[in-house]
Amino acid sequence: MSDTATCPFCGYEDPENAVLLHIELQHTSSRQNSQEVPFVVPDEVWEETELAAQSDVRQEFDDSGWVEYIECHCGEILSSDDIDNHLDLHLLEQAENEPEELQRSTEDSKSDGPQLPPRTLSPVPSKEPGPSRPLGTSPTKNWKQLLSLSPPKSSVPPSNMTRVIRVKKVKKAKTAENIGKAVRLGRDELGAHHNEDRMPEWLYNKLKKHGFKSFLGTIPVIAQLLERSPKTQYAYLCDSATQHISKLSREGGFCGYRNIQMLASYIINSGAPGAGAFNSTIPDIFTIQDLIESAWDAGINPSARVQIGVLRRTRKYIGTAEAQVLFHYLGIPHKEEQFVSLPDDKSRKAEIELYDHVENYFATAPGIDIQGKVRGTVRPPIYLQHRGHSMTIIGIERIVNGNRNLLVFDPSYGDPDSVTRYIGRHVGRPNEDALKLYRRGAKYMGHHKQFEILKLA
Repeated sequence: MSDTATCPFCGYEDPENAVLLHIELQHTSSRQNSQEVPFVVPDEVWEETELAAQSDVRQEFDDSGWVEYIECHCGEILSSDDIDNHLDLHLLEQAENEPEELQRSTEDSKSDGPQLPPRTLSPVPSKEPGPSRPLGTSPTKNWKQLLSLSPPKSSVPPSNMTRVIRVKKVKKAKTAENIGKAVRLGRDELGAHHNEDRMPEWLYNKLKKHGFKSFLGTIPVIAQLLERSPKTQYAYLCDSATQHISKLSREGGFCGYRNIQMLASYIINSGAPGAGAFNSTIPDIFTIQDLIESAWDAGINPSARVQIGVLRRTRKYIGTAEAQVLFHYLGIPHKEEQFVSLPDDKSRKAEIELYDHVENYFATAPGIDIQGKVRGTVRPPIYLQHRGHSMTIIGIERIVNGNRNLLVFDPSYGDPDSVTRYIGRHVGRPNEDALKLYRRGAKYMGHHKQFEILKLA
């Protein structure tokens, strides 16, 4: 390993131990309280907690009941089992540009890819400016390098520099008086900030200013990539009016909101019923919070107010239940489905039933060309929830070995340049790495025993 390391936040280069100390001195919240920068999770936040809501991977606890989690540079907190895959997807997200010659040779080429239902598609650039860092640096590569380092010998606790968080697992006892009643939810359901009355001002200002990152028109590009993929036997895709909306840097766990925004993008861009309810504008996080609280005030699932407490201007997690409340309040038809396997079931029952349901949903769309390799539809996307995370299903793929993958827009990752560069253009060659960002198959889905989906009617 090289003796030189690079800071994942600012690009500062120095020997490994010096960079670790630099991070502690320059980028931790204890050093930048005036700016409220969220680098180190305070011990009191994590004391005697369980972070099962962040990951469904089963953890091995030592005799003291502690387990280690790692905070990614993007703001998400993951188990040590999940961090490698998470960082690998970030690397794919930051895929380097293809050669200039390839861009020029394909720019004026006529597309012979699959034809999706016609839409007027134009890029919707990110509302958040890109980070300023030295040319050629990648925070994800730097972070993977730093996580592999041995901590330096100093007076600073190593856990603060390597971003390792030790979490106490404590189970709450059920009491007779709580059974059958609406009781306040905790960290398992609402995340680390379940007791929060107000998010930090820096985060509020960031979300108000930048909103979200998104491109419109990525589905036709994905269709071309699937058409050219030697792994794909056939695939179905949802309406191409759906935008991929992804998180801002270091925003934390707002995936539920981002998936509601993706469903709203379909409604608005396609002119589906409900576009007027959103005033033809994709709602921001705070508008979604206001709508959910207004629904509670109107008597729609009012017990959720007791369970969640104040939602406005907080970082509390939301899921399919809150999405249902919002769509019901706005009068937008929708339906929820659940798929469950017993804990000891080795048959992947819930996963397979979910695949079957999603494939049938798209295969029965009106006007579909069942003979095509990539079959575009006018179906809405689907909100998918499993423990700890949610995504938006934009299609399903059967690969040549007979297995299936869900095709998803994951709000944790944005579209790479190797995809967005081809919006409205011809894709010149296969790119399996780009497709990995959108495929979720048995390797990922097999960790989970329960899924919930929300479909627009």
